[in-house]
Amino acid sequence: MFLSKRPNGIYYLYYHDCNGNRQKISTRSPNKSDALMTCPYNLWQMT
Repeated sequence: MFLSKRPNGIYYLYYHDCNGNRQKISTRSPNKSDALMTCPYNLWQMT
């Protein structure tokens, strides 16, 4: 799982789902600290 900033200035959380495919979720935040705080808790439990 990792956090990446797209050219539009928004951070996205990338993770691998049950099938091993990479998925992304928008954090809807241009600030890294806010992006980390808005990540769904259940995704952090998957890693």
